[in-house]
Amino acid sequence: MNTEQESNQDPVIDGKVRKIGERSAAYPAYTLEYCLTFTGEVYKHFRNNFGKREDILSLIKGAHPSKIAAAGHYGLLVREKDTYKVTELYKTITNYLTAKEKKDALLTAFISPNLNAELVEKFDGDVLPENLYIHLFRFHRISEAAAPAAADVFISNAKYVGVLSDSNKLCYASALDAPVVDSGGRVIVDFPEEKSGNQSAPVPSPANIPELTTPLVNETQPVERSEIKQPLLLTEIAGEEKLPIKLTDGKRAYLTYPKDLREKDIAILKLQLEALALTL
Repeated sequence: MNTEQESNQDPVIDGKVRKIGERSAAYPAYTLEYCLTFTGEVYKHFRNNFGKREDILSLIKGAHPSKIAAAGHYGLLVREKDTYKVTELYKTITNYLTAKEKKDALLTAFISPNLNAELVEKFDGDVLPENLYIHLFRFHRISEAAAPAAADVFISNAKYVGVLSDSNKLCYASALDAPVVDSGGRVIVDFPEEKSGNQSAPVPSPANIPELTTPLVNETQPVERSEIKQPLLLTEIAGEEKLPIKLTDGKRAYLTYPKDLREKDIAILKLQLEALALTL
């Protein structure tokens, strides 16, 4: 993907313009959450077609070249010469089939900017330094004046996609494999709904983006056994089988299951075991 960063533009975060005096290495000047909203406006006007930059700037209120560039950094817009088009990544985030699909797409967008990838490689698994902006200036080619804003954008993004714990620990790798949990800490188990061929998918828009109110990874608050949601459990029916399973130290477990077990039932059982592992 060919994207650009108008690094000579003033970075903006939370509506505040931060002046910079020199060119900086490429980084998104706007948060991922804001760029999802902005990309939604682009989609309203151009749908699946490429739109010229000047048309985007004239048709969308408050549009700015730095906003277009930021959306490109996250992989939400793709550039071809002087035109831009909404990507499949944006459509997946706004019209996801499962909670896991949305989580994975958000993590992909988060890691897409080169600066974010560098910071994840450097700090993942560790607590982010309070003076992160100094690291950006000294080791990541971000200008001194732009570094505080760039650090704020990264931290805001990490919180939004759920890879920054309550103790400020960056947990990107852990989030990749972690199950999706709701605001109550319960594991979400979902499957794509089967749609008939004559149904049309809803138009992607920022209104379809549920807020991530809690981190996907939180090492300070383990999920309690009683809090784990037990969805789609296999009901007791006639003709069930009981399978004894030998465990360590002479322990034994029993799995009771119906004879007409299906592939989706196996997937549910796997998810239940993963949920059990979270409590240990």
